[in-house]
Amino acid sequence: MSARETAFRRLIDDVLPGERRAFVDTYRCLVLANFTTFDGVRGKAAGGALDEFYPEDGALAGIAPRSGLHNASGMLLAQVSAWEQTGQHERAGKLRTIVRRLVERHILGPPTWMSPSSQSQRL
Repeated sequence: MSARETAFRRLIDDVLPGERRAFVDTYRCLVLANFTTFDGVRGKAAGGALDEFYPEDGALAGIAPRSGLHNASGMLLAQVSAWEQTGQHERAGKLRTIVRRLVERHILGPPTWMSPSSQSQRL
């Protein structure tokens, strides 16, 4: 298990029950987008085992896994921005809070983007 995987799974175990669903959905997105692993496997190859252990809960359904354009926190904040643009402010706020906590705990690095115009997004 990678250090990021270990830290993320411990955090999922430690968060309040009401927060767990959103953290699971965020973790699933990061695994499927190749930003971290589940049992040492990343991407779609982790799908079946990931579904069994951490089934998608729908708390933050619709996080679009995008790789290649951002680092992990940048990818998640791109989703925050997309949700804000479509009026999904509650979901955007939840995900923004999760990203902030992950960065504060050094599970994810600060967000980076390929496009300088995107860098106005803040935690």
